[in-house]
Amino acid sequence: MQRLPLFGLVWVLCPSVVWGQDKPVQPMVGFPPPLFVRISGPAGMRTLYYQPAGFREFKEPVTVGLRPGYTYRVELTGFAKHPGLSLYPTMEVRGTVGLASAETKPAYSVPVVLSSEDLDRILSGRLLTKVYYLEDPEQSAGIPTTPDQPLELEVRPGDDPLEEARARGRPVMIWRIGERSMSPEELIQESIAGTLLFPGDSMMAAPGVPSCLPAPCYQFFDPHLGPRPEVEEYLCDGGDTGARAGIGPDGKLYGLDPADTVAEYSDSAGRRKIAVSNRVCICAPRFGVLRSETAPIGYEAVQGARGMEMAHSQIAVRERYATLENRQIDELVAYKDRLRPSENEVSQGPFAVSQFEGLVVGVGQLKNATVLGIYPPRQPQPDRPLVITKCSDRQCARVGDVITFVLKYTNHGGQPITGIVISDSLAGRLEYVPGSSQTDQDAVFTTQLNEAGSLILRWEIGGSLPPGKSGLIRFQARVR
Repeated sequence: MQRLPLFGLVWVLCPSVVWGQDKPVQPMVGFPPPLFVRISGPAGMRTLYYQPAGFREFKEPVTVGLRPGYTYRVELTGFAKHPGLSLYPTMEVRGTVGLASAETKPAYSVPVVLSSEDLDRILSGRLLTKVYYLEDPEQSAGIPTTPDQPLELEVRPGDDPLEEARARGRPVMIWRIGERSMSPEELIQESIAGTLLFPGDSMMAAPGVPSCLPAPCYQFFDPHLGPRPEVEEYLCDGGDTGARAGIGPDGKLYGLDPADTVAEYSDSAGRRKIAVSNRVCICAPRFGVLRSETAPIGYEAVQGARGMEMAHSQIAVRERYATLENRQIDELVAYKDRLRPSENEVSQGPFAVSQFEGLVVGVGQLKNATVLGIYPPRQPQPDRPLVITKCSDRQCARVGDVITFVLKYTNHGGQPITGIVISDSLAGRLEYVPGSSQTDQDAVFTTQLNEAGSLILRWEIGGSLPPGKSGLIRFQARVR
């Protein structure tokens, strides 16, 4: 069982998440910013959004803002291969994207794609459910995607896609679509005023009724540090996470995990040491999709026999037994958390000095008088750790954008540093751009695969680094 810190932790159980205010889009305090959604499908498909005053039709895919906490139903029509067909999917908006800039929110819209294969399976009588979630970058599969084609995975039969989405990140929307038909009057009756933000609109009115959907997960709140930060929107690289990096007895580097940036070097006494860079976080949210299908078990029909006055139907008994569960309890091996203590107190008492060693005595003449001086000998400049910093040219990025990273290493000590080796294990969502590595010092550059499906970049710097001198490394990586 985990022991909680002394300052205490509080779980806030509330029906909805408390979000920040976004004045350009949502000027009312207490309402979350909208989740932007972009629906696309086969050629010719049209999308109709219904409101109490009527509907608005879009022939091309457009980005529309939906207020979290409500259920929306739209009409999809205009399918070239299926003339006269109309579908009425529902969208349960459970969350939104936490970004600081309102101008960049539409660029991070949820890409809802209705493929031809989805359409065929719907027409065969299946109910299609898709759960869209913000992917946790530390659990990223490292598979390249595009802004309009997110990574879509099938859940196992019997599993809840919403629960699976919670394990992979933060759910934001549930999309359900089947063959049910609705009239325009029903669609208008189900719509709620003040919940849609169409292209060209600058603000949203207050909703007509309170929100009715719960948050996808409970908000974690610390009384000293405040609410838990939203980590799913940010792609972080650098530092030393997971197991601590260090030099083993064989002189090799161990503990280099994906997203770690570490420098090895030798001090003036030949001892091998390491330096860890800072952590760089870039706002680059990526959506994932978990889908499940519900198919009819069978079809039943009753027919009477010709020429018979009485017919007795056979009674059918069907039973289903679920697969037995097999649970195994393993002892906890390690625990990793992002929480930090709110206070840190260190006390250090005085220590005694028994003798002075290494003093130098000097005798001289000053105005016919003998002067005796005692002073410590001149000490050599001490070794100090090599300092390495990491920075990027972007604070926000989309899937497919190229980011330029710069590594700067500096000798802050008084003795030369030799044997410098810089190792940067890229996060799974970063893909190194071949040929982009540049250094201002002679270096041997090599790469190898890491556990996250990306690369470990390694630079072996030749010669020594004098005191006060620095070196620069520049490379580029594409956001997956």
